[in-house]
Amino acid sequence: AKEEEEAEVATKSPSEELREKIGRFVSGTTDLCFRLSEHERRAAVVAKEKAALAAEQAGFEAELKEKVGEQERLAEAEEYERADELESSVARVKQEMALRAAALRDLALEVDRAEREMG
Repeated sequence: AKEEEEAEVATKSPSEELREKIGRFVSGTTDLCFRLSEHERRAAVVAKEKAALAAEQAGFEAELKEKVGEQERLAEAEEYERADELESSVARVKQEMALRAAALRDLALEVDRAEREMG
């Protein structure tokens, strides 16, 4: 098979060889451009998602701070039942924060993986 390929190459004119090389170059370059374009598009989407998740996370952090502060004030005022009622709100906010943090980590991993694929 290798001998046949060498014989075929030997019979091609320089212009045919050049045409084939240019064709392979154009095909490879086009593929690379499409891959790069898709990578840039995905990077823009990920950046928007990260910004939205970060904003949500900041909102949850502020809400958590407010709820914990209110819980502390109620405990100091010896309104333990009301303070306990807030515990479910605090737990919900903490859970939402953990979900947003996991989503941000997943996005970071996706970006890292895409960048490695682009080489």
